[in-house]
Amino acid sequence: MSLAIRTLPRPRVVTIGRTEPEAAAAGAGVPPAAAPVARPPILSDSQLERLTKLVPADVIALYIPALSLGAFTAWPYYALAVTIGATALVPTLLYLDARPSKERVSLVQYAVRTLGFLSWAFAIGQPLAPYQVSPVIPALIGLVLPVLGERLID
Repeated sequence: MSLAIRTLPRPRVVTIGRTEPEAAAAGAGVPPAAAPVARPPILSDSQLERLTKLVPADVIALYIPALSLGAFTAWPYYALAVTIGATALVPTLLYLDARPSKERVSLVQYAVRTLGFLSWAFAIGQPLAPYQVSPVIPALIGLVLPVLGERLID
């Protein structure tokens, strides 16, 4: 399965074990008990959850333990080096994942998902440890990117 975000086809309505074409072939006289079951309401995600969905899970799985290993080193630029490495890993993983299936990932998706990782990294901590970045910038990116990114990628 590719890490690239694709638009999926809409699911077909199922009526008591039958799909729409099967139900139509069975006749129009479907009893009222065979009406489709109401789906539960879709819960909206928080901004951080929506942002996390833009970031490949492999990068998150590597970044958090690598960042926590910084407690065992005295090098002041460790968090910066890990963040730069993880940022470079996002487009690399997208490319490597799409290569076997001969799919082409758009440049917009590379940009949105890389910015998504950086925004997520700032949301969970201060990845540029020796340097201080105003929290307003990552907060604005974290609010705008999930909404804008979904629109651009679809």
